[in-house]
Amino acid sequence: MAHAAYRAERSQLCSRVEPLLTEHEPVTAPRTWMDDHADFTATKRGMAETHKAITAEDTIASAPRERTSTARSAR
Repeated sequence: MAHAAYRAERSQLCSRVEPLLTEHEPVTAPRTWMDDHADFTATKRGMAETHKAITAEDTIASAPRERTSTARSAR
């Protein structure tokens, strides 16, 4: 699911090239796209850090998985 969202957002970012080139001056279009790209990259970096924190051992997020696997093995 995360990969599909990433792919869709990347596609959206790439599709902005042509409109930017027609709507802005040659110097402004690449700058605007790079600003968008920087925002995209910062968002992905934040998502990666959050994912690492959620899936780290000994965190609250890992507790339900442990309980679930314990419950399954008790059956």
